[in-house]
Amino acid sequence: MFPGHGSPAPRRRAPLGRALGMAVPWLVLGVGLAATAWAWSTISQQEATYQRARLEGALAQTREGVEHAVEEQARLLRGAQGLAIGRPRLAAEDWRAFVASLDLGRTSPATRLMGYCPRACLEESRRILPLLEPEAAARDLGPDGGRLMADPDFRAAVDRARDRGELAVSGRLRAFGDASVIALVLPVFRDFSAPDDARARRASFQGAVVCVAETPQMLRPLFGASPIAGLDVEIYADPACGRESLLYDRDLCVAQGGLPMAQRPGARRIPLKVGGRRWELVAGFVPEAKASRADRPRLTALGGVAASLLAFVVTLLLSRSRRRSLALAHRLQESEARFRSLADTASCAIFTFSDVIEYMNATGARMTGYPVAEIVGQPLWKLVHPLDRDWIRGRAAARLRGEPIPPRYEFRLLTRDGATRWIDFTAGTVQVGERTLGLGTAFDVTDRVVATEARVGMERQLLEAQKLESLGLLAGGVAHDFNNLLTVIQGNAGILRELPDDPERATACLRNIEETCRRASDLVRQMLAYAGRGRLHVQATSLNQVVQEITQLLAVSIPKSVELRFELAPDLPPIEADTAQMQQVVMNLVTNASEAIGEALGIITLRSGAETLDDRAAAELQASETLKPGRFVYVEVQDTGSGMDAETLARIFDPFFTTKFTGRGLGLAAMQGIVRGHGGAVRVHSTAGKGTTFRVYFPVREGGAEPAGPIAALAEGASWRGEGLVLVVDDEEGIRDFVQHTLARAGFTVLQAGDGLAGLDAFREHRDNLRLVLLDLTMPRMGGEEALREMRALREDIPAVLWSGYGERADPGATALPFLRKPFNARELLAKVREALG
Repeated sequence: MFPGHGSPAPRRRAPLGRALGMAVPWLVLGVGLAATAWAWSTISQQEATYQRARLEGALAQTREGVEHAVEEQARLLRGAQGLAIGRPRLAAEDWRAFVASLDLGRTSPATRLMGYCPRACLEESRRILPLLEPEAAARDLGPDGGRLMADPDFRAAVDRARDRGELAVSGRLRAFGDASVIALVLPVFRDFSAPDDARARRASFQGAVVCVAETPQMLRPLFGASPIAGLDVEIYADPACGRESLLYDRDLCVAQGGLPMAQRPGARRIPLKVGGRRWELVAGFVPEAKASRADRPRLTALGGVAASLLAFVVTLLLSRSRRRSLALAHRLQESEARFRSLADTASCAIFTFSDVIEYMNATGARMTGYPVAEIVGQPLWKLVHPLDRDWIRGRAAARLRGEPIPPRYEFRLLTRDGATRWIDFTAGTVQVGERTLGLGTAFDVTDRVVATEARVGMERQLLEAQKLESLGLLAGGVAHDFNNLLTVIQGNAGILRELPDDPERATACLRNIEETCRRASDLVRQMLAYAGRGRLHVQATSLNQVVQEITQLLAVSIPKSVELRFELAPDLPPIEADTAQMQQVVMNLVTNASEAIGEALGIITLRSGAETLDDRAAAELQASETLKPGRFVYVEVQDTGSGMDAETLARIFDPFFTTKFTGRGLGLAAMQGIVRGHGGAVRVHSTAGKGTTFRVYFPVREGGAEPAGPIAALAEGASWRGEGLVLVVDDEEGIRDFVQHTLARAGFTVLQAGDGLAGLDAFREHRDNLRLVLLDLTMPRMGGEEALREMRALREDIPAVLWSGYGERADPGATALPFLRKPFNARELLAKVREALG
């Protein structure tokens, strides 16, 4: 308040009061003008700040949009990169099917074509052509994409992607004329991930996947559903901002007859780092968009001159209030614009939730089938498949408690119509005031999961087909040999029946029967070893012995029109190997050679030997990891079959590659895995029409110790005798009778039981009097090992002998017990009984 206001002034101050009264209008006018000038200056600064803030927001939104557009193209390339890595020799049909599955016209309209350029097609010789799809777009680039491959900007992008091991973007490609087209290149390396240094990356480089995109179409959705009025944006591939490097132009200035924004004063320039290349972002507002707001300071000045002191005070108060409101509104608008830009343009679903869903973006609504208004406020678990709800609920609760939980996992989601979708979910937390909410993003990966399941199922079917093929191949030969052996047994048994009074002839017949049974037992043993009915056991092994043990199995596995010859070198040093797997290698090679000969007359020669390999020779071998030079033992299989050309020879170790009918082709791939597992390698020589030679090398065992020799001969045992009560448990009555007869002749009293449960009942009744139990491992109701455990729970010190028709015990890690492999004779039985009783 002014002095004296509200009380009468003394008389002596009247002139002063009048002067003040006269001065008040001028003072009000002066204060009003000063206030108006201040208001005009303040509002002008605010308008400038406002325009700068709008421009900064537009630049940030544009930068985010560019990054999002490039990431969308990079996502396509990563999928193509995964395909190229998973299939090193990618066929044109596979590439065409992959590109067609992307449905580029719907999911990525900006993409003109996608290509895969193997390393060879990027070299000068260009022995291999690039794979470019769609074919219609590829034809515009000349024969075999020649104009694209010759474009210097494209070549520079490929080199940069290879050397840096990451996404590279080219400049504007000349191969497409006046169109604004760029190439995005992602390198493909041999071992999935990029090596650490440039030299290693060049050595491991296998090729590149390429996405050619029209930049106007690619960058068209920069501003999503929130366009900024009056904003002109230009993006150049070169800092010089020449017309020839223009990638994107919102075209407001040019459309209105003005200069490009890059040539206008006041335009903002920001460099963008995109795929190892610098782009230049130029943005500004056209004058017409600023005109309406530019008049506001002048109007404020005119109003202030005409206004009274009240108008001045009101203007002052409103200016202060407006400044605070604008600052708050600007911050809120900026925050909301950033969030909406991110949420509305995101390709993933975004959720915030506590006990219920509090926010979901439009992508989430499309993914779940629920409108946003309907799902907000509903429990999150309503969207989770019932089989996944418990562990998802546990993870969410633990995360809200602050416990360390893996942020990313996959689970099933239920849509509104009851369909099941697989999502890749990344979870976190966000603080909203004093509340901690869950924050999640989700990508729909249903197609990937379904494709993976289908691929696994197909591979399983192909594997089963290969197994059945091998079994069928063996079955015919084995049946032939078994029929021969049964003929010998049946014939000699008939002679015994016809000549009961000729002891010498009867003895000869019995010897023939025993020898034939031994040969049948050997054939069964070889089949079990080849079928893998024993545990993996790496030990010092003689490669010659491996071959000799399956000679009969090899003979029955090839047609009678094929002659099998052996040229085995004597005194080979031992190797560290699993015998069954070595037999599988030999069997696969011989089978492959037999199929190469077919029904024609032919010869398969199986050789062995030793050889010293130097660095150069070791480096030339196939199907090996890094092989060290040294001393090696080899087995060689040579055939006189049809041979292979260079193209077939290059793919023989590919899984499921075959020149035969569908369902075959795992033999050599399986052999390669075994050879690598034993530190070996393969040399293959083949000429079309002249046959093939496989030579498989294995490193000599260090120390050179001789492999384990054959099992020592059994003790005669014919004169040994025992006594006491013995329990025999086997589901085959003939075996029980044979064992009872043999043991009774040796002085024992024998009890019989037909399975494990019956044997356990007999053991309970006679356990104090029993000296020994003999059990078959495989019986109905209860097997031998389980029955023995129950018996030893009743009497821990009971001796036991086990037998089986398989090659080994079912539990190789159990305590060692005397063991018999069926068939066995009386001497072998008595030897094991004597061993068990000590």
